[in-house]
Amino acid sequence: MDYEQEFLYRQPRTIEELRAVIVAAQEDPWAGWACDGDAHWTPVLVRQWWRDRPRLREWITTKHRRWSDADRADEREAARSLADRAVVHSRLTDIRMSRP
Repeated sequence: MDYEQEFLYRQPRTIEELRAVIVAAQEDPWAGWACDGDAHWTPVLVRQWWRDRPRLREWITTKHRRWSDADRADEREAARSLADRAVVHSRLTDIRMSRP
C-alpha cells in the first residue's frame, strides 16, 4: 500500500503560502501537521533520514512524472511543488552534517 501524507518541505515565502499552511493544519483531521518535531526528531533520526536521500529523490521523480500530466488540478499543482522540492533537495546534496 502506498500511504502518503502531506509534508512541509520549506518555510512559506509569502503571506499566501503561510495562509495555505495554516489552513491545511487546521483542516487536517489526523493532526499530521503537529508542531512537535523536537519531541520526535533526534540527531540520530535526522542523520538516518539524511542518509536515505536517494529514496527521497526517487520518490520525487516518480510522483512528478505521474502528476505532471494529471487530469486533476491539485495533482498538477503538487507536481510543480515537487519540482520546487527537487531544487531544494539538489542544493542540499553537498551539505555534510557534522557529528556532535
